Amino acid sequence: MADFLSQVTDWVRETEGRIKAAFQESAQRVIEDMQRRVPVDTGFLRASLQVSNTVPVPADRSANEGTAYTYNPNAAALVIAGAKIGSTLYASYTAVYAARVNYGFVGTDALGRTYNQQGRHFIELALQRWPQIVDEVCRDLQSHVTGSR
Repeated sequence: MADFLSQVTDWVRETEGRIKAAFQESAQRVIEDMQRRVPVDTGFLRASLQVSNTVPVPADRSANEGTAYTYNPNAAALVIAGAKIGSTLYASYTAVYAARVNYGFVGTDALGRTYNQQGRHFIELALQRWPQIVDEVCRDLQSHVTGSR
């Protein structure tokens, strides 16, 4: 009986590990998909992405003119690696103009600037792929376990 209990315990541990790996890798891939879709001029919008497992980070950062910006995916990867199964991850673009670029904006803003900008919907387009991304990740993980695809 002890041997059976040991086998079940090992199986549960392996299953939990695979579920966690699927969750974390899927989150990483959906963020990568969002980042590929972000329009790039200076790189500030892409570099403004912050990932948190506690609260969304507010969009309150402005770019410095003449500065080149680069996104560092390692910061997001560290937050994702620490996420527990079932926890919520918040991926927030902190550039003040992020919502305008994503959703679009027609009108005059609080500073008197007039826009007629169509939304790029980089967030929604990536999130729509969530089920497909999870399927891809599960197939990849299964192929690592069985050695086939």
